[in-house]
Amino acid sequence: MTDVCTFEVLPWDSEFFGFRVGRLYAESLTPEVAAEAKQWCHDNDISCLYFLGTVESMDKPGGFYFVDERVTCRWDARPVEKTSPSVRPFEPADLAALQDIARSSHRDTRFYRDPEFDRGRCDVRADRGRAAGLAGFEPCAAECFTGLA
Repeated sequence: MTDVCTFEVLPWDSEFFGFRVGRLYAESLTPEVAAEAKQWCHDNDISCLYFLGTVESMDKPGGFYFVDERVTCRWDARPVEKTSPSVRPFEPADLAALQDIARSSHRDTRFYRDPEFDRGRCDVRADRGRAAGLAGFEPCAAECFTGLA
């Protein structure tokens, strides 16, 4: 039985990082999938291929290497009856200070761990992601500690 895999070119990532980036969708990274992925990358001028796999697929066949680990947690949030005076709703003016903190604190993403990504572009990407993430929150859903800005 052959392993089923599909590929996708990622236009936004490709334009942002300045080289073609793709994504591999597969159950696991078997030697057969790795060979097919390398051929697809060659045929499509892909310099970086994202693959999200399970622990079982971490054998690194065909020259692929591990750059990040993803853990998904779940928490059933409930409304808080009392709030602290040191916590207030997020305001757009808080964004620059939050980005400064995050830029120096969150250097452990797959982009920073992969030596092929320019660190300056990683910073810009992280800033854009945080800004986009905060922009859609309801006023009281994203909260900041007073004194950040």
